[in-house]
Amino acid sequence: MPVCARTLAVVAIVVGGACSGASTPLFPSHAATAHRPRHAAQVDVYSETVLHDSPTAYYRLDDSGNTAADDSGNGLNGTVGGSVKEGAPGLLLTSSDTAMSFPGQASAAGTILVPSNSLLQPTSAVSLEAWLRFPSVPVNYTVPVAYGSDASYAPYDFYFSSGKLSAQFDLNTGVLVVTSPSSLQPNITYYAVSTFDGATARLYLNGVQVASVAKSGTIVNYQPKYGLAIGDDAGLSDPAFLGTADEVAVYAGSALSAAQVQSHYNAGTNPSATPPPTPTPPPPGVDWTTMGYDLARSGYNPNEKTIGIGSFGAFHKIWQKAIGGEIGEPALASNVLRGSQAVNILYAGGFDTGKLYALNAASGATLWSKRLATANYHCGSHTYRFGPAGAPVIDRATNRVYVPDGAARVHAFDLATGVEASGWPITIAAPANHNFIYGGLTYNPANGMLYAETSSTCDISPWYGRIVAISTANATIVGTFYPTQGQSGGGIWGFGGASVDASTNNVFILTGNADTSHGQMQNAYYAEQVVELSADVNTVIANNYPGLPQGAGDEDFGATPLLFTPPGCGPLLAAMNKSGMFFLYNRNAIGAGPTQAIQMSITTDNGDFVGVPAYDPLTNLVYVEQPATFGIYRPGVAAFSIRSDCTINPMPFWAAHFGADGSQSQSDTLRSPITVANGVLYISDYQTAQTFAFNAMTGSQLWTQPLSGYGVVGPIVVNGKLYVGSWGTYLTAWSP
Repeated sequence: MPVCARTLAVVAIVVGGACSGASTPLFPSHAATAHRPRHAAQVDVYSETVLHDSPTAYYRLDDSGNTAADDSGNGLNGTVGGSVKEGAPGLLLTSSDTAMSFPGQASAAGTILVPSNSLLQPTSAVSLEAWLRFPSVPVNYTVPVAYGSDASYAPYDFYFSSGKLSAQFDLNTGVLVVTSPSSLQPNITYYAVSTFDGATARLYLNGVQVASVAKSGTIVNYQPKYGLAIGDDAGLSDPAFLGTADEVAVYAGSALSAAQVQSHYNAGTNPSATPPPTPTPPPPGVDWTTMGYDLARSGYNPNEKTIGIGSFGAFHKIWQKAIGGEIGEPALASNVLRGSQAVNILYAGGFDTGKLYALNAASGATLWSKRLATANYHCGSHTYRFGPAGAPVIDRATNRVYVPDGAARVHAFDLATGVEASGWPITIAAPANHNFIYGGLTYNPANGMLYAETSSTCDISPWYGRIVAISTANATIVGTFYPTQGQSGGGIWGFGGASVDASTNNVFILTGNADTSHGQMQNAYYAEQVVELSADVNTVIANNYPGLPQGAGDEDFGATPLLFTPPGCGPLLAAMNKSGMFFLYNRNAIGAGPTQAIQMSITTDNGDFVGVPAYDPLTNLVYVEQPATFGIYRPGVAAFSIRSDCTINPMPFWAAHFGADGSQSQSDTLRSPITVANGVLYISDYQTAQTFAFNAMTGSQLWTQPLSGYGVVGPIVVNGKLYVGSWGTYLTAWSP
């Protein structure tokens, strides 16, 4: 199709590889040569359009020297081989920048090589994008762009066969290939984009879909030696590309839509095109400031009106972002002013990567990010990196988000810019040693108190669990409570950290066991107890050891208390214990012991019966995750009604069965924290890596989707969107 003086055609492709001989990987070292000032530094419509859609890696290929710069902001730079010609005429009609031409030489000298990186290794979805031009028909299996070695099928790539362009994915269910219906012609510029969304591969030419193939599966065959390559596959095992490449981008975890592909094509070919506007969130916005939505850790969002029981027929993924091993729930601040624009911002930390991300909640684009401190610990036969695990918390009065890091410190960042407040971070445990902030932070806006709790790293002795009260006005620690009173042990492990009674500002925690390696009892001092503290945590208001079943070893509270007040009842507290016991307390009489104790699960020292129950005041039901078969209880989630005497009816009002069974497994079989909003209950399963939606009144299943890793992160629902993370790679947004 002629456009101005240049003939162009566009291809959007899902990546894959072709079979050929083995080879030896070769990644040249990065030399110190600096690249020249780049045309990419100039503002142009095409680059703005691409960056608007949050590529994981973006190479404009207008560099000089030996570095191909990644303009995505992720720092995934590549090494330019010595035989690659820089300064070739660019392939866009809307930009004056240059491109690179490749010699058709299957060597490091004839390619651009980007080292292997987990950010470029999606499993559920990916898009690959490139502009290509060649002087003659490429020989069969020529690869212009690939991730990984194609000696035994690259995870994703482009390749040519009989003049046609193919995109191929190596899936756990078999190789998936989608191919253009006709041959591509020499001396014509082609825009190529491929997408795979977990179920369908699509190929586009000139902004128009030309082929698709349906096949479900996850992308596999990532190898640590092989990263991204331009000009051949990373293993140099296929015929190399002879021609020009420009504007190469990878969208890991995201399948570009047809509208996005068309928008990119227009931006590269139409000089009058304008970049898409940044989406403006619909007012009024609702915040999700803390784990479990509120200080009581109810898990109930009363303000959600968009997603309801009838929403799941059209439910679809709107974006996916590689975060890197979440544990804590994300937090969301609505209508944050960035310049003159109000943006809803989602804050999420990567446990494995050590990074905090501030994301545009509508698009998933990274607005700012911070690399936080991490610590490495040897647990059993493995060494793990501990990064930000506890859920962040938002302070709208000071425009801050508070976040823990892997070195037992708490940071205070500006919501809009990420600039750290003066006097922060604050060290909670010095030195951190085996003390780690695992639970979510808690902020009480009524008195400006911020609470952080520590537990251990794999029960490595010694550790000194504690809860610390921080005055955010002065950036100082005003109180510290040690459950084991200075002796080793007593961590606070719950996903929600501490709960706060808004009527008294008193703080409630559930504590872990004392360190028995020093001859202490497991429940020494305030270990394995329900504890009520003053707002500055310096005074114990009440405490109780409920008497736990013995025999399995480590029967502590790995949980956060739920505070709730059903109609006709006084204030109550519900707690889950690893022994399988569910305890109910009169919140005004903690010291008197539980008013009810129900064995709901097996007794085990695995992290099974942990977390926090949820409560919906409209259904007047308490929701409890169920990790194992025990008596009348089955793995999944159950709802419990409240009797006239303000106790829980032990017979479930309804029960939904799903996921692994702790009575049949030696591994942890916990479920995620629960969210309830607008008649729908949301929960994820740890071991089977799935997320679910159920009718909160009847228990009927409405929706389910696989996750990229363990389902430990509580889903959150706010402003008409569902955000689901996992202890895997991705945070995903869904909407009707």
